Amino acid sequence: MSRAFVTSGIETFSDIDTQNYVVFLVTATGCEHCSRFETEHISEAEQVIEDKYRGVTLNKWICDDDTKRDIALSSGVSDVPAIVVVDHKRGVTVTDAFKFVSKR
Repeated sequence: MSRAFVTSGIETFSDIDTQNYVVFLVTATGCEHCSRFETEHISEAEQVIEDKYRGVTLNKWICDDDTKRDIALSSGVSDVPAIVVVDHKRGVTVTDAFKFVSKR
């Protein structure tokens, strides 16, 4: 899914036109913390998303090229792994992924 957004010309996650919610797990290849999160906490993150945003799936956004990295940075992501929620009413919220699952 992230490829579709990049090719559509978005510059930040707030450029995504949604009628509901879009949720991304922002990571980077080779990131030790990202690997640990995906190994140990991904199911918790998916459950939190299901509980809060019924029917919404977690999309992966891997910052492996300049365009994806720039979009993440322009949207407020300062460290990975991060959870980005694009809310049609409230805009974009960026949360440290480990904190996202600990709020549960």
